[in-house]
Amino acid sequence: MPSSSESQTPHAVGDVGIEYSGYATSWDQVVFRGEVAGGELIAFWLRDGLVVAGMNVNVWDVNDQVQALIRSRARVDDGALTDPDTPLEALVGEPTAGS
Repeated sequence: MPSSSESQTPHAVGDVGIEYSGYATSWDQVVFRGEVAGGELIAFWLRDGLVVAGMNVNVWDVNDQVQALIRSRARVDDGALTDPDTPLEALVGEPTAGS
């Protein structure tokens, strides 16, 4: 416990749930779906238009969809990826050539 004379961080972080999928060793873009400032979001790491990793923060029941999107190796439109009204399932397309 800090003494009364010590200051505490004004932006105390409470419980945070995070799930990370994929493995992004390199990427050319990171996009966000959700409320970054509010701490409820999904981050996607893209390389050449493909989702190579995803991380959901305080957003539940999306990990299977994020993993399916990574495995699909489908090129995605970043506008649709960031649009919370576009279901993630709708973004899983046919694998790209060479997958």
